[in-house]
Amino acid sequence: MNNSITIKQQIDTILSITFQFKEFYEKEQWDELSSALEARQTNLNALFAQDISKEDSSIVLDTIRQIQASDSNYESKIIHIRNGAKNELFKFKKQNNAAKSYAIISQSN
Repeated sequence: MNNSITIKQQIDTILSITFQFKEFYEKEQWDELSSALEARQTNLNALFAQDISKEDSSIVLDTIRQIQASDSNYESKIIHIRNGAKNELFKFKKQNNAAKSYAIISQSN
């Protein structure tokens, strides 16, 4: 029975970390998100390194499904933000190149 409590505590920790992703994503705190991903993976590795009873296996399976659904949701949003950031960087570089070209032309006149 003590093993069940340990697994429950581990699952609670893993889900708590997963639920923090939303805050990090919304605030664009990418370093914190990366650290949280690493912490969650460490906890998942510890969870699966032990024997999981038949009783606990359904709880673990439900947890994995929750994690997958959450990750899928944030993955598409993060890709969208990343692509938007790439587009903004491209525009900035293009404008910066135009400004440099103008400066060169201005100096030669």
